[in-house]
Amino acid sequence: NVISVTEKQLVFEKLHALLERGKPRDFYDLYFLLRARLPMPQKKEVFPKVLAALKEKDMNFEAELKQYLPKSHWAIIRDFKTNLEREINRFI
Repeated sequence: NVISVTEKQLVFEKLHALLERGKPRDFYDLYFLLRARLPMPQKKEVFPKVLAALKEKDMNFEAELKQYLPKSHWAIIRDFKTNLEREINRFI
């Protein structure tokens, strides 16, 4: 059996995880969803919270994400905060 969720449910769950847990992989998931151009409901309420969390958290994204990502994605995480902010600002 395969259980699937709608795109809307997936986005909601990923944003919820990011705002509740706030681990580097949660921020990367958002980056990936934005690059995939998935619809972002309630972005006007959520994105300011995401940007605030991104600025207040002192995380080493590169060190924490390298273990999960293939080398082809390492360039993205070198300056990840800037890359994610750029993607978010494209949607605001």
